[in-house]
Amino acid sequence: VADDVELSVVARTTDDVAETVLEVAQERGCDHAFLLGKRRSPTGKALFGDVAQQVVLNFDGYVTLSTS
Repeated sequence: VADDVELSVVARTTDDVAETVLEVAQERGCDHAFLLGKRRSPTGKALFGDVAQQVVLNFDGYVTLSTS
């Protein structure tokens, strides 16, 4: 891990997870987001409304998405 990397874990209760992730990232000045997503079928990947997809499309920085 590089010396200039700061990692934080934030827990919040919310109905709009994607919006909360984006708000917290902006508040903290994040330039990279790491998300754990679900494995999806090709059809499932095409559906909007997925939290990871919303963050990827709206985050102003790099997003790393890992699937379980």
